[in-house]
Amino acid sequence: MRRSLLVLPALGLIAALLIAPLGVLLLYSFWRVDFISIVSDWNLDNYRQAFSQYGALMLRTLGVGALAAAVTTALAIPLAYAVRYKLGRAQDAVVFLLLLALFSGYLVRIYAWKTILGEDGIINSALRGLGVTHHPLPFLLFSRFALIVTLTNFLLPLAILPIYGGLQNLPRERIDASHDLGAGRFETARRLVLPEIALPIFASFSVCLVLAAGDWVTPTLVGGPSSLMVGQVITGQFGNAFNWPFGGALAFAMAAVLIGAVAAAGGAAVGLGRARQGRVT
Repeated sequence: MRRSLLVLPALGLIAALLIAPLGVLLLYSFWRVDFISIVSDWNLDNYRQAFSQYGALMLRTLGVGALAAAVTTALAIPLAYAVRYKLGRAQDAVVFLLLLALFSGYLVRIYAWKTILGEDGIINSALRGLGVTHHPLPFLLFSRFALIVTLTNFLLPLAILPIYGGLQNLPRERIDASHDLGAGRFETARRLVLPEIALPIFASFSVCLVLAAGDWVTPTLVGGPSSLMVGQVITGQFGNAFNWPFGGALAFAMAAVLIGAVAAAGGAAVGLGRARQGRVT
């Protein structure tokens, strides 16, 4: 009982700062706006409008988030493997740097990539200096490419850490034994390493998916008009449009889509984990 009481302050903080505001927003999503007032007129019109008017945009946002999460997770797996098994004593320092990267300024990194990918940025300047092109490449900035690159840079430390933690349960001796028994690198990765870290991979992918799909700053600053996402529309509803009920409904509708996607990814991860258990048995 005493141990449980120690958790109460943290639970109270979460309830006050997270659950209560979400509850208020959920109530607003069933109401409507009358001129400049929010009227408690219970209805589902906001949700019907959200799915009918912005259903395609929600799916596109989910696709962008899934693409960014897939690219980030695919890069995180070999990087986490290298940190765990290739760096030796230096792995603690690298993990510390990864943690430090999480506290670096998000907007600073966005503006840094905006500078790198711009018309007078490092990439375009280098290509013009090498004679590869005589004009700036327009797709490097204010495009889907710039959006994915910037999101990947931001999410990569978040994706590496869970996978690195999962690899802690896989001793190097088991990998060496797999090689000694005749399995190549690909076979070892497929039958030993990946099943062992299936759940950490799922955790990394899920975190990246939710953060990428819910972001609105990055699409605004580097994505351009062609990379409109639901987060930007939601921000507009709470800002200039002053339609908090519809903004809340759109937010919870997008959350439902994300929950469905995460549940599907979780099912795949659980299936892979059960297959691993069967092979071990």
